[in-house]
Amino acid sequence: RGGRPGGPFRDADSSHPPESVAKMAGGTPLTDEDRKPWLAAIAAWIDELRASGGHGVVTCSALRRAYRQVILGDRPDVALVYLKGSRELIGQRMAARHTIR
Repeated sequence: RGGRPGGPFRDADSSHPPESVAKMAGGTPLTDEDRKPWLAAIAAWIDELRASGGHGVVTCSALRRAYRQVILGDRPDVALVYLKGSRELIGQRMAARHTIR
């Protein structure tokens, strides 16, 4: 599907289970094991949209290839978009973000 994406939008940060949110709030980095339910929730949301014939946009920091493989799975109609910015721009945007509570 070409053109501008549309449909529902979800920030994948909202898909973290409470245990992971607590770890992050305490300054503890998440492990790959901690991320499994988060990735499963993202994939499930994508599958719900696809099953209903819909489409949407989800944002996430799927930094590792293994994470991206979970999201893409066997979904040939799902695309990833890599957003790139300067260190300064990313720093400004990160400073403006609201933290998960």
